[in-house]
Amino acid sequence: MVTAPDNQTVSMRPKSPDGASFGPFGTLPKRSFGLKLLLVCALALVMAIPALFVFSVVYDRSSRADRAIQDVASRYGGEQSAMGPVFILPYSEIVVTDDNKTVRKSGQVVLFPETGSVQADISTEVKKSGIHEIPVYLAELNFKASFRPERLQQALPQNAEPDWSNARLVISISDSRAVRETSTISINGTRLLIEPESSTRQKVNNRYRPIGVTTLAGRLQNAQTLSGDVPVTARMVVSGASKIGIAPFARTTDIQLTSDWDDPKFEGGFQQKVYTPNDKGGFTASWSIPYEARGIPGVGQDIALSQLTNPANGIEVRFVNAATPYQSVQRALKYAIMFIGFVFLAYFLFEVTSQQKAHPAQYVLVGLAQAVFYLLLLAMAEQFGFDLAFFTAAVMTVALTSSYAMTVFKSRQYGLRALGIFSGVYLLMYVLMRLEDYALLVGAFASFAAIGFTMYMTRNINWYGMQDDAPSDE
Repeated sequence: MVTAPDNQTVSMRPKSPDGASFGPFGTLPKRSFGLKLLLVCALALVMAIPALFVFSVVYDRSSRADRAIQDVASRYGGEQSAMGPVFILPYSEIVVTDDNKTVRKSGQVVLFPETGSVQADISTEVKKSGIHEIPVYLAELNFKASFRPERLQQALPQNAEPDWSNARLVISISDSRAVRETSTISINGTRLLIEPESSTRQKVNNRYRPIGVTTLAGRLQNAQTLSGDVPVTARMVVSGASKIGIAPFARTTDIQLTSDWDDPKFEGGFQQKVYTPNDKGGFTASWSIPYEARGIPGVGQDIALSQLTNPANGIEVRFVNAATPYQSVQRALKYAIMFIGFVFLAYFLFEVTSQQKAHPAQYVLVGLAQAVFYLLLLAMAEQFGFDLAFFTAAVMTVALTSSYAMTVFKSRQYGLRALGIFSGVYLLMYVLMRLEDYALLVGAFASFAAIGFTMYMTRNINWYGMQDDAPSDE
């Protein structure tokens, strides 16, 4: 700036031929829409930082919910996995080692039933730990099996001495502390005395830790005299939380499970044969697992029972609530950049079509309001569920940002336009949350449409300056 002889201030900034004032670097006009659009895009990226902080809050709250689930699960037995009756015969044999020493080796022959069935009746209840809800259950398991004891002799090693006095029928559960009534094993109608045999327990049985096995054994009298088809029944009543698994304990196993839970998730290595939801809530499901599909010999030496209770070799039913609020909020946060960009583009178009300008600080305030939307969504979803929380948080945020647009652009018309556009933006967000399989497709087309609409609205803009060509003197 210099002072003219007549004491008038003269600007030294260069001007274009049409009279538009350029910035200090002489490259872009002082009030360039192009420069403003670049700034708006940069601000949209910067506003992703508050969204990341909200994401960390979601992770913390989700971890706290997991701890609450584990605390409740530990009181009810955790995730249980049950196995029906199996015949075990210990034996010993004399073997010669590689260094020509004679030693006595012990082992056991494991015999699975020829056919077996399970009738599982499961009643569920939702327990609360603070604001968190955890499904627990009480399961009555009735097993039926048919054995052919002569297969034991076929599987014994040559010259082995069977220990018939310790022959036994065993059933198993992940943790015997979850047993709520006296378990029973009966052979040919005669009930056996059951003793806990071995236990490998975990602090909490859940999907993040190996599931332990507690074996309940009933010793047999005169087992060597058994022949033909030997019927065996067993019954267990156990409690648990979140999930129950049943192992295919027979060569051919039929499983029927009935529950009052209306939203099961089926896991494990086998697909259900029949699934029938009940009119009053709940379901009935059945499985039929043939010998070949089971992948474990019907009789053999030292077969580890943990092979049966492995989740991949059994059927599992998880009692889950609908998608947790934390999963839904995390999914919403994945699209935070896109929706912040939509709102910023709307404000930029309002600038283009009005004579009012929005300061970058005002864009920042609008972006912070959208970041707080996710925090509101998380806080209310924990209390009221995702749908009501989303509606409430969206109404609050749309009302705030649209009324702010009316103030910034000094026009009720622009406030109403913002109300309509922002309502559509949050409606689109909700649709994306519900369209899990097509969310990417819908989001991609919505982004493309937003860019195309912006191009159309700004097609006649002089990106280098606000002023049109200077009028002729003529």
